[in-house]
Amino acid sequence: MIEVSNQKSVLLLNSAAAATNATATANVDTRGYDSCRIALWQSTTNAPTALKVEHSDTTDATAFVTINATGGTDFTIAASTSTTTNPTAVFDIVTAGLRRYLRLSYTPATATANAVAIAELGRPLTGIDSATDLSAANWVTVPSR
Repeated sequence: MIEVSNQKSVLLLNSAAAATNATATANVDTRGYDSCRIALWQSTTNAPTALKVEHSDTTDATAFVTINATGGTDFTIAASTSTTTNPTAVFDIVTAGLRRYLRLSYTPATATANAVAIAELGRPLTGIDSATDLSAANWVTVPSR
């Protein structure tokens, strides 16, 4: 089995320039997966003014609660070293024991910041057998040697 075939990628944020103090949020459904890696890239090296991951049983914005992944409280939000290759933040989360949905919240420090965030769901409870399992239009596998 190809190791990466047990992962599912989900685009969380693909935002145009956001206003300073305008928070972008996105949810990912972790049902059926035991781990989730969330990576965030932004177009500026300034540290975001807010960055956190929360969890909830529903997608209702008022139902999300902390999982001890709040910038400024649980970790220091550092400035990025590069705007093109290095992510601003990476969250590695074991989803066992957490609620079904994870929510990323991001507030840029400058009004010109664009952001992209991707969630990689891993360790599925059942195997991935089709493009449908990946929520993809196409699934291409290259045989291993």
